[in-house]
Amino acid sequence: MIVGSSSRWFATIIVLTTSFLAYFFLNVLIKAITLKGRKAQTIGSLITSCIKYLTILIAVGFILTTWGVDVTSIVAGLGILTLIIGLGCQSLISDIVSGIFIVFDDYFSVGDIVIIDGFRGEVVSIGLKSTQLCDVGGNLKSISNSQIISCVNLSHGPSLVTSTININYQEDLEHVEAIIAKNLPGISKNLPKLSSPIAYKGVTSFGNAGIGLLFAATCQEDDRYQIGRDMNRDLYLMLKKNGISLTYNEIVVNKGEKITTSIANEEEKKVSKKLNSLNREVQIKTNSKKKPFIERAKEAVKEESDNLKIK
Repeated sequence: MIVGSSSRWFATIIVLTTSFLAYFFLNVLIKAITLKGRKAQTIGSLITSCIKYLTILIAVGFILTTWGVDVTSIVAGLGILTLIIGLGCQSLISDIVSGIFIVFDDYFSVGDIVIIDGFRGEVVSIGLKSTQLCDVGGNLKSISNSQIISCVNLSHGPSLVTSTININYQEDLEHVEAIIAKNLPGISKNLPKLSSPIAYKGVTSFGNAGIGLLFAATCQEDDRYQIGRDMNRDLYLMLKKNGISLTYNEIVVNKGEKITTSIANEEEKKVSKKLNSLNREVQIKTNSKKKPFIERAKEAVKEESDNLKIK
């Protein structure tokens, strides 16, 4: 009996080790094949999730057989068990079906930045049961697939970035627009992450703080907030260096000093008129370079090894 028990324990260890190695190498292979493109990564994430559960079921079946359990009778009784599980696990089945629809209907993919239930983050993984999002603060949120009723995909196309600068009412608008037309291309050149150059959209408001001038550009969603900050800084410096008076909300309790402003000449008026007549759209296509299969396989092996160390 001791010999029989020892052989069973040895067989159990063999099954567990084989199952682990099979899952590890299949996971590496899938990641190596699906590294190119977000759609491929999404499908790879779903396949990995399926392989994990399938490996567990097969390993459990072999272990039960090793210990003398009649697996055939268990499989024969799965019909009734499936009915019971179906009635008790409707939400789980709904999550699995929803996950399949999410992948194949291409609502979003791994790596996209989305807003779900008011939570904005990058899609880390799409599994059979849930989808995981990670925000800029590193917070990880797991959402059941069946609970994803609506979703805003911010990575579907270039994101719009706007900036509003208020100038003094005493400034000559055409003179200011001529300065903008002269300096705007240089500002766009200094921001390489832009998908389209900064465009002057015209006067957007007449507020208490002055005349609002609107600027707009497009970029990838990952860079939207930083691009917005860079635009505000560079536009502010450009106008200040050219002697344009900028305004802000204030309460005047005494007579203000007289502000010296410049008047647009004829050439500047022509430039200003040309600037306001432009209404263009710029589309920039980016081509991603495909990595060799060996290099992708090495990256996948390294990633799996790091995950095992963390666990």
